[in-house]
Amino acid sequence: MKTLISWISAFGIFAMLLAQLIYDIKDFTKLSEPLCILVTYMGIIVKLLVFHYRKNEFLKITNSLRDPIFLSYPEDLDHYMAKSIKQSVVLINIYRVVGVTIMIGCTIYPILDNKPLPIPFPYDLGKFTIPVYCLLVIGGSFSTLNNICFDVTCTSLMGVVAAQLDILTEKITRLEEDDGVIYDPVIFKHVSRTINKKLKDCVKHHLAIIK
Repeated sequence: MKTLISWISAFGIFAMLLAQLIYDIKDFTKLSEPLCILVTYMGIIVKLLVFHYRKNEFLKITNSLRDPIFLSYPEDLDHYMAKSIKQSVVLINIYRVVGVTIMIGCTIYPILDNKPLPIPFPYDLGKFTIPVYCLLVIGGSFSTLNNICFDVTCTSLMGVVAAQLDILTEKITRLEEDDGVIYDPVIFKHVSRTINKKLKDCVKHHLAIIK
């Protein structure tokens, strides 16, 4: 149901803005307002389309985060992941405040400016003005929420990748801790086997990040 509302709201508002754009196509003084909002909604629709048609790949990426290879690191390296999560939480809180502020502004400003609708529309809707006004506010809220979720999700995933790369770098660097001048052949063989195993784990970790 939420997906259907998202599609209807995005394409509905886009269609109304397109109608205003066509209506004002010869008047460049009025063209900037619908064009500016239209470009924003084009971006939202592109994100909806990309996430819809590539949802299987996206779900595969998110499910791959459960792979034990991403947890196979010393506990003292967990601060990299903690930092990434903290940054994502801060980012989503900022986005949330900005999104709510924008929606409140878009809801109140047209009333204060004596405009019939939150977005420009060339035709008089008569008795349907108030219902359409409410639907536009709801649709705009869904579009804003979707846009925030898309951006924060992608940014958070990039943060996780960056954190995992930092952890992998530390794991490779620490391989040198087992290295040194060893004269006992038995101990040397054991240490070499341990380093090789850790190096293989690092390769698997790197391949999992790239994948």
